[in-house]
Amino acid sequence: MVDDGTVSAPIAWIPDVYNQGQGSLLDVALAPDFAESGTIYLTFAEKAADAGLQCGQGTAVMAARLVLEGDAGRLEDQQVIFRMNKFTITNRHFGSRVVAGNDGNLFVTLGERGEQDRAQDSGDLAGGVACVAPDGTMPADNPQLDGWAPELWSKGHRNPQGATLRADGQLFVVEHGARGGDEVSNSQAGANYG
Repeated sequence: MVDDGTVSAPIAWIPDVYNQGQGSLLDVALAPDFAESGTIYLTFAEKAADAGLQCGQGTAVMAARLVLEGDAGRLEDQQVIFRMNKFTITNRHFGSRVVAGNDGNLFVTLGERGEQDRAQDSGDLAGGVACVAPDGTMPADNPQLDGWAPELWSKGHRNPQGATLRADGQLFVVEHGARGGDEVSNSQAGANYG
């Protein structure tokens, strides 16, 4: 943490992340009620073994409570509230940004993991934007299109590594395109940009 130009001691109890290639700790966002709850969200590359899987790695979201004491802090009450549904052994294109919507639900951007066909597979969260409630459950107003994974908000992205919410609640994502073809998308519910 940085306060008035002073850097604190490292935050304790950070989760163990897959730290190879483009994988690592990916994003940190404050919950809308952070001042009262101390809740933060972390997106990170998670090892398969930590997710109870056999092999590979994937993108996950953890909720935790930031506890500050003096010039130090630690993360308590850690809970993985979301993870992509198909892990793979590649070490690139994890995404990932997490943005709280005006309704408090979380938008999570997910890269296609360097396997472009995954961005067109509606049952695979890779190459998509997921929308989950702060406890990881699925919001009732998710698009729920035929064949889509229930967490999907939009699909057909390459490696979205930027996301922001406009004042009116519209989500915009920025993704890295091949050979300089970066793209800004208005990520509306159910849209497919592939």
